Amino acid sequence: MTVLALPQIVSTPDTLHGAPRIDGHRIAVADIAVRCVHQGRTVEDVAEAYQISPSKVHAALAYYWDHREEIDAELEAEQGIAEEIRAREGSRLPSRLPRR
Repeated sequence: MTVLALPQIVSTPDTLHGAPRIDGHRIAVADIAVRCVHQGRTVEDVAEAYQISPSKVHAALAYYWDHREEIDAELEAEQGIAEEIRAREGSRLPSRLPRR
């Protein structure tokens, strides 16, 4: 296990493909950043949703702000892959919804 800049944030190659995460959890720093920074949720809301302490959310956000360009680039790449799959395969959801 590699301990990153903050002791509560770790990266292991066999967990979340090595993405930085909160130690002891499978909660990626990027997931915290999306909810707090991009969706505008509060630290308290995110801590409650994940059942972790606010200090762990703050640690994830501190790591995010120190590595913002890298994490945002990864998020954009994931979004691009998702859009490519949707364009190629379309949505299967309408065929699963009951007709009215």
